[in-house]
Amino acid sequence: MTWTSPEIGLGSLGNQNLLFQFQAAAEGTFEPRDQTGGDVFDVSLLLSGGDSGTPTHSLFTSSVESGGLHFGDQALSPALQPFTRTIGSSVLGSSTTAHLLIGMTNHADDELQSFDNLSVTAIPEPTASGTLAGALALGRVLYHRWSRPAWRGENRQAM
Repeated sequence: MTWTSPEIGLGSLGNQNLLFQFQAAAEGTFEPRDQTGGDVFDVSLLLSGGDSGTPTHSLFTSSVESGGLHFGDQALSPALQPFTRTIGSSVLGSSTTAHLLIGMTNHADDELQSFDNLSVTAIPEPTASGTLAGALALGRVLYHRWSRPAWRGENRQAM
């Protein structure tokens, strides 16, 4: 089974990264992938429009270890657990739309896989001018605090 998300518009993102978050769970004794199939729980991003280059980017690819499904070195449990992935602006290129693809395969009635609470959020990158302005403001605050005699540890003289 493959689930495809509604279209995600990327046109106004500019050079921003995306943060993909979802929850996943799996229960049962799974078989590893081989020439005859196996059990799968994969999450990908399908890009279109603009210069998509490589249109499909893998976000999570499952593996089977000791009968359990894993994303990398994290085992999926029967309870939903959070997973996140940042998708860099270099991957997105000038693509204008995207779809999330979640593919699941299992070969037994006692194997269950689920996902919930998907979200995709733009992460604005700090601009050079914003970073410089922040550094200058912090420098000004520190200078004014340091120029006060009480801050430097000097005692005031009583009048």
